[in-house]
Amino acid sequence: MKIAVIFVSKYGTTSIISNKITASVNKHTIDVINLEECPEPDMSGYDIILLGSPVYAGKILKSMD
Repeated sequence: MKIAVIFVSKYGTTSIISNKITASVNKHTIDVINLEECPEPDMSGYDIILLGSPVYAGKILKSMD
C-alpha cells in the first residue's frame, strides 16, 4: 500500500507531525510531500492520501487550497 502525507507548515509544527506519522508506520511506503517545495504533486498511484495544515481562525493555510 502506497501512502502520501501532503502538508503545508507555517512554523514547522505540521512538518514535525507529518514526519512522526511517517516514522510510526513500518509496513507501508510513505512519501512525505511539502507543498512549499512541490506545489503540484502527482497524487496518482497512492492508495491513501493524508493532508496536513495548520488551522488559524478556523481556516487552513491558503497554500493548501
